[in-house]
Amino acid sequence: MNGLVTHRVAQADFELFGLAASAVRGCEDCIKAHATGAREHGAGVQAIQSAIRIAAVIHAAATTLDVFRPGAAAEPTLSSALHNNHAKDSI
Repeated sequence: MNGLVTHRVAQADFELFGLAASAVRGCEDCIKAHATGAREHGAGVQAIQSAIRIAAVIHAAATTLDVFRPGAAAEPTLSSALHNNHAKDSI
């Protein structure tokens, strides 16, 4: 745990890294805490929004790649995966 306290990264950047990880995990309290910490250490609104946006894109790409990983029981096609997700949203 000491490594989280004694790091050589600017504190605003460290909070943005935590914010991105929290956004991927979906922890609302952690997101609020890291966003507040980032603002307190000089990060602007645009930097906070960018951290969340980048985390969301990386998470979406990882999820998509995981769906289509080799060896999956029934590998869906891209169109069927999109159709299935759309069908769930319309229920």
